[in-house]
Amino acid sequence: MLREAAFRQSLTPKVPVCVVVHGSFTEWNTVCEDACMTYRWLRAAAPHLPMQMVFYSWPSQASTVVLPPVDVGILGTRAEFNGLYLSQLVQRIPGDCPVCLIGHSHGARAVTSCLHVLAGGNVQGYRYPQPEAIPHRIRTVFMAAAVDHHWLLPGERYGGALNRTEALLNVRNCRDWALGFYEWRRPFAGNAVGRVGMRDEDRLRLGESARKIRELDVSGLLGDEHLWPSYVRRPEIANATVPYVYFEGETGNGTGTIMPSPSSQPTTPMDTLPNNVGAAYRPQSQMPAN
Repeated sequence: MLREAAFRQSLTPKVPVCVVVHGSFTEWNTVCEDACMTYRWLRAAAPHLPMQMVFYSWPSQASTVVLPPVDVGILGTRAEFNGLYLSQLVQRIPGDCPVCLIGHSHGARAVTSCLHVLAGGNVQGYRYPQPEAIPHRIRTVFMAAAVDHHWLLPGERYGGALNRTEALLNVRNCRDWALGFYEWRRPFAGNAVGRVGMRDEDRLRLGESARKIRELDVSGLLGDEHLWPSYVRRPEIANATVPYVYFEGETGNGTGTIMPSPSSQPTTPMDTLPNNVGAAYRPQSQMPAN
């Protein structure tokens, strides 16, 4: 864990900072391993470009164990609250460093909450009085996002989120087994945007903001997989994130599909990493249980 002063000193001005937020049911003893895997995965996609990575950890362990739908609801609320701490982290990054926020599963909900509050929105009763003072360029990547497909629309739960990001890449999988249970967490819950994507009526309501969103279907590549290691073993997905992580090239909009080529094989991350990369950041304050 990096203390605040050391964290600030570790960042190089004007170099993009990629903040990766893990999903639920992630134990702290696996966070550093996941951070190393993720760093190598993203660097391999553009080794000629500079990038700094922060792996943001939040308390995502189950509460009830025997009632998965209840746990999913509790952890979703907890991830949303941790978006407030994530927004504080973003503000500690030098303003001349572009920031890419990558969220997996409930990590995407923390990212969405962060963007919404940075745009002046209200999250669980909290808001910033002067969000316009935050100067960062921000781009966003969702991986298997456990976020209702309509929550980004104007007037909805995170209706301000798209106002605070230049572009959003939504990597979705219509065969994702875990997100298939997402709507079971409460009556009348919406489908996950990481499974169904943005619907035509959603894009219509978004208006010009819909141009910020690019969707990438990876169901043919990943099958029914949901867990983070399945993503970081696929260089094709990392390649698609380059404009967002490195702020290089055009982000575009619309939809696309990644299919495995005959020679495409998942990669196995190496076991070693230099000591100065892949650090993890945890907020020092304790999170509420729900």
